[in-house]
Amino acid sequence: MAVRGGYPRDLNLYQAQKAIAAAEKVVAPGGVIILSARCEEGLGSGVYFERLRQRSDPQTVIERFEREPFTVDAMKAYFLAPALQRAKLFAVSD
Repeated sequence: MAVRGGYPRDLNLYQAQKAIAAAEKVVAPGGVIILSARCEEGLGSGVYFERLRQRSDPQTVIERFEREPFTVDAMKAYFLAPALQRAKLFAVSD
């Protein structure tokens, strides 16, 4: 399944994650999601990036979110984790 968020939803990975979340709802377990997003602003929020970078697997992102105080950036990483558990994710960017 290929998904493209489109401008302005592809300015960075933080925004493009919305397309990944949509694809995660319909991709078969073990399937592939291909995200095509410009990401001209890079990854987006520093907190979002740090949450993803500091964790070795999606389950640890989920567990950390569930035990720490809520932040929007942490929630975005939390929403990405199930997609990474369900399917392989490939991102194509400029």
